[in-house]
Amino acid sequence: MEGEINTERLIVNGIFEGICHATYIEILSCGRVSGTVYSDNLSIEPGGKFTGITNPAEHKISKQEALDLDEKVTLLSSDAI
Repeated sequence: MEGEINTERLIVNGIFEGICHATYIEILSCGRVSGTVYSDNLSIEPGGKFTGITNPAEHKISKQEALDLDEKVTLLSSDAI
């Protein structure tokens, strides 16, 4: 996938190139991210790759938004094709 993503939680198990704004970003072992990410919580599993620039999140989420995180997940996977 190429482009810009705005989400609460991004899980990458495929390829993403672009800009991402997310509270949580997880790059799984088969994930590849290239670009710029805005997040305070970035994790990369062994085997996952990140090439680019990281920046702090541009805003803090409220307590209510934190409670709703489970409903706001974006998954990028090469298995979805």
